[in-house]
Amino acid sequence: MEKASALVRDCVLAGYLKIHLDASMPCADDGTGNFAEETVAERAALLCQAAEKAYGELPSGSPQIVYVVGTEVPAPGGESVEAQAPVTTAAKHVHRTLESFRQAFEKRGLLSAWERVIALVVQPGVDFGSDAVFDYLRTKASLLSAALSDHPAIVYEAHSTDYQSPKFLEQMVQGPLRNSQVAHG
Repeated sequence: MEKASALVRDCVLAGYLKIHLDASMPCADDGTGNFAEETVAERAALLCQAAEKAYGELPSGSPQIVYVVGTEVPAPGGESVEAQAPVTTAAKHVHRTLESFRQAFEKRGLLSAWERVIALVVQPGVDFGSDAVFDYLRTKASLLSAALSDHPAIVYEAHSTDYQSPKFLEQMVQGPLRNSQVAHG
């Protein structure tokens, strides 16, 4: 976490304004396996603390940093896709994740930073691999989209939208994910 905190610090000092606080990957001494969502949220809050401290070193009047949170991101480079599309993030997971992160930020005295969390990474049921692309299906994401109404300050960063056709990208923006941001990658 020391190296991750240093990286976040360097990004802020370099002028990055949007920081994705992704602490879902294991550190060298963690071993293997998945982490509890609370652990991921606590580590993200630790990274946020490093970012906020670095922001304090910037010249007065510097633009505020905004944050993206979420744990729906698999290993970089697309998943090892199977014969079926990935599971779409459940609406109840959206609420639980945001509350876990909010509590972790509050524990570290970062509620002002929490107010600048603008996005949650989600899995809208799309993905790609070396020989497959799973297209967006609007009906699969309808409950996910509905969860946004409880979090008006948040947009979704839709994971793994690479290789979606213009038609499906348009549906993500206009369809049930109409209030959402589509982030490629």
